Amino acid sequence: PVIGFINPNEYSLIIYDNTGTPIMTSTNPAEGWDGKKNSHNCQEGVYMYVINCTASNGNNSRLSGTISLIR
Repeated sequence: PVIGFINPNEYSLIIYDNTGTPIMTSTNPAEGWDGKKNSHNCQEGVYMYVINCTASNGNNSRLSGTISLIR
């Protein structure tokens, strides 16, 4: 994700598979998901993401949705 004006110390990204199992977590706003879990390619399909962050003005946000992995 491309996110601006956030406190980098108050950021988390979690990607879940279709069973609700977290397959990727990050607290680095510059890091994205490469479609892999433990260096192995994930299957094509729909995955859910949840982003928690705090804006530079102090407002907390929770963003969630789905992404489709196509190879």
